[in-house]
Amino acid sequence: MDIDKIIQEEITKLFEVRYIEPYNDIENNVPIKDNETIIVFHGFNNFEEGLLTAKFGLSGKERASRLYSYEYGNNPKGLFVSINFDIVQRNFAHGGVIMEFATKVSELEAPVWVGGRSYFVQGEYTQSFKNDDERQQQQLLNREKYKTNQYPAIAQSDRPELAFTLYENPEKQALYVGDLNPNMIRTFWVNEVLKNERRTNGRWVKMTRDEFLRKYYTDENLKQNYSTHNGTENRYSDNHYDKQNKVFQPAEDFNIDKLKKYLADKEYNYDNFVDYYIRDWDSYLINTMFYPRQREQLKQYYNIPNNE
Repeated sequence: MDIDKIIQEEITKLFEVRYIEPYNDIENNVPIKDNETIIVFHGFNNFEEGLLTAKFGLSGKERASRLYSYEYGNNPKGLFVSINFDIVQRNFAHGGVIMEFATKVSELEAPVWVGGRSYFVQGEYTQSFKNDDERQQQQLLNREKYKTNQYPAIAQSDRPELAFTLYENPEKQALYVGDLNPNMIRTFWVNEVLKNERRTNGRWVKMTRDEFLRKYYTDENLKQNYSTHNGTENRYSDNHYDKQNKVFQPAEDFNIDKLKKYLADKEYNYDNFVDYYIRDWDSYLINTMFYPRQREQLKQYYNIPNNE
């Protein structure tokens, strides 16, 4: 089964979405514009992460859960995605599930590494950026560098450094830094053999988000055994409880009526909540209840200083 061909045939039906052929020679590719919409893939390291994303969505603006520690110091935020399904299924889908979604190019960034490297490998010594400003400076240096690239598909793109990492990086990757609601996810691909037996010779099966949730969103796939003082406890993960407690979806705008209803349903007093947690800006609680989009809107609505 030619999975790439299936994906491309379906996407060409949607003229506003572009599927970037990952095996094209760079000479045959065209520049990438920020106002385009393209298809990307993300492989999950464990199955539960895929289920929670299908159910609740995610934000690429939050500090990410990285598999390797060296990635935190260079790219602390953003979801790694690739335009190449085969690369994802071979290297980055150890949990047996891959997510496919359409994104504006403007919601992608090129990964940045100290010294302008295009990527590092596990076990290799890496330095970290001292702060966000230093990281941004490296981004701009990379942009200037690739503006003079010999290939028009890179040099003439809106952000040449992003085109380079999508076209020429061995992993064909970028960082998704947007907000992804569940209904914005097109498709999930599941490999039962990889999920259950950790063997890579299984077949990848395509399904809609609804089909994926109906089949797999069960306690058997979600609950895990955790050590306690009295032995073990079979329960949902902290990440599951965290996502359940969010007031809004990741890309949803702050709405005062919805917040008041949420608090009333939990028998919280709205005025007390605002005084104790928002005006005094309890970061732990705010981060638990709201995604980055709403956190910024909360500050504007309640006139909270940006340094909080």
